[in-house]
Parts: sequence; structure tokens; C-alpha cells
Amino acid sequence: MIFISSNIGLILKKLRKSRNLTLDSVAEYFGTTKATISRYETGKHVPDVQLLIKMSKYYDVSMDYIVGINENIYTSLELAIINKIQKLNNANQNQVLGMINYMLSDKNNCFTAASPELCVAENTAKYIKKI
Repeated sequence: MIFISSNIGLILKKLRKSRNLTLDSVAEYFGTTKATISRYETGKHVPDVQLLIKMSKYYDVSMDYIVGINENIYTSLELAIINKIQKLNNANQNQVLGMINYMLSDKNNCFTAASPELCVAENTAKYIKKI
């Protein structure tokens, strides 16, 4: 149990620091003390399940990530996308993957576009015409 609790603490600390949050601000948000958050982060105490659920929502990561089961950090949006894609048949999953690859290619990349939403819509239309 000590191994798991110290991993949870390290993960909680990493999440807090990656978001430039202070112990005080996290403690205030969860209605506890700075010392309690510090004890969680050092592995001296383990938050209960209800608090871990709240923390996963606060940091927008999965519970699997916080407890160390899954090392991938997924936001709630990414998890929703994954869940939707998993419901598709293989042919449709391959189409979605093709569209993503198309949109990420250098000539179709929308990250630097003046209007990313319009760029995505145009690329979607181009991709549909292509298939």
C-alpha cells in the first residue's frame, strides 16, 4: 500500500505543479488545509475515493492516471472521443484515423490558421470528397 500511496502523491504533485498551482490554492478549492494537501503529495496520507474523484475532475485527468494504473494523461474531452471511436466498427474507425492523419499533415494543419474552426471544416469537406 505504501508504494501505491507514494505514487498517488507524486502524481498529484506533478499535476499541481504542471498547472502552476500552489498548495494554498488547491487546499482552498478542496476545502482543506495546505498541510493536508502536502501530506497527500508526500504519500503520508491517501485521499479517500470521493476526493480522488473530485481531484481527477479538477485536474481533468482520469482516475486511472491519478492512481497510477494508466500512465497516459487523457482529458475528459479526449476520453469522450476515445469512447465514441470505440463504438464505431473497424471500417469507420479507419476512416476517422484517416481523417485525423489528413488533418495533421503539414499542408492541412490547422494549428496556425487564422480561423482554426473554418480550417477544420474545410479540411473535413476536402477529406470527404477524397474518399
